[in-house]
Amino acid sequence: MTNRNEEETATKSMRIGLYTISKILTAIVSSLVLSIWFSSGNSDNFIIFLVVITPIYFIGGIPISILVDVLTRKLTLSNIYKYLFSLLLYALGGFVVMFIFMLIISSNRSPFSELLSFTFLGVVASIFGYHVLLIVNALLNRLFVSDKN
Repeated sequence: MTNRNEEETATKSMRIGLYTISKILTAIVSSLVLSIWFSSGNSDNFIIFLVVITPIYFIGGIPISILVDVLTRKLTLSNIYKYLFSLLLYALGGFVVMFIFMLIISSNRSPFSELLSFTFLGVVASIFGYHVLLIVNALLNRLFVSDKN
């Protein structure tokens, strides 16, 4: 009986560890790729984008991702509908996070239309991050989760 409890505790700890690692790896990979893309190969711009994008993924993106997981965990939808619902939630989360970020840095000096145009980047970054997360999860599951589970 003790071995079974220890095994269950170890399995649960491993799942929590993989969950945390997947969120952090996703934030890092997404930040790096988007920084390269937005900088168009200019190394000075890359550093600027990396410094701006990385905290947004960590401060806004990871909590949004956890919230989406909580909201979709118990859904009994087919995989495609669950994917589409998650995609919608990530897009909405990216919009909200970027809108708040733009409000903070612009201190109400920017016109509303400019704020909304920047929130589009938040939606794109969030959807991109969601797809990176799907890839990271697939790779981590393939590497660390046995077929017995």
